[in-house]
Amino acid sequence: MSRATFYVGTIGGILGILTAAIGMIWCIYNAIFLTDFANLVYDILAFQYYFGDLGYFLLPILSSEATFSMISKIFAILLIISGILIGIGFFGMYRTGGGAMGIVGLITSIVGSSLGATLIYLGIISKVYDISSGVVYFIFIPLVLYTYPVLVPNFFYIWLGLVVLAITFIMLGVSTLAMRETFSMPSAATAAGVLSIIGGCFIFPYVLVWMKLIPLLGVVFAFIGLAMILVVFILWTAVFFSSRNL
Repeated sequence: MSRATFYVGTIGGILGILTAAIGMIWCIYNAIFLTDFANLVYDILAFQYYFGDLGYFLLPILSSEATFSMISKIFAILLIISGILIGIGFFGMYRTGGGAMGIVGLITSIVGSSLGATLIYLGIISKVYDISSGVVYFIFIPLVLYTYPVLVPNFFYIWLGLVVLAITFIMLGVSTLAMRETFSMPSAATAAGVLSIIGGCFIFPYVLVWMKLIPLLGVVFAFIGLAMILVVFILWTAVFFSSRNL
């Protein structure tokens, strides 16, 4: 039974590597969307000047928002699946003497990844109106302030989802450190635990996106955090696979 759970955890680690990689791509398209949104008013003016009212349908924000939404949904689905499989791997550690922290890892991984993914998905499908604004200048003199309302993803829910994921990875890091001597590769388990905690902390600043305080910086922090989590999944894959004979 324990061997089977470690094999499942290994598969979860491999899938987690893909999940973290998709998460990093998600951050890139998040940044592209935010940039397109910031330039929306100027794009509208330029496209309408050249193409008339049909210019709106050529705006870059439409394609970037569609791509961002698609990747977000894929990211959410992979989070749930990999979280469940990793949780089963932690359950295997509980059965081989890892103690209560194995159960903590099981519950945290399944509940945390599922809740975080659900909130991200909810943020994508429950759109809200936001205002893109821009000032037209003439020889450095501001002439007209243009504003344009547009439906965008609900970044409050997305931020909440990332907060849940950040807490999840921090808790999983703590669980991994607590059981490091139980694994067949304690040094790799220690590295995974430390990186999971640090990576989770790097995801928290995504709040800058929701608060519109240097939003691109918040995306950069999340990208770095997910890059660390990718390494964590690689280490978890090695740790679970090496522990299959315990």
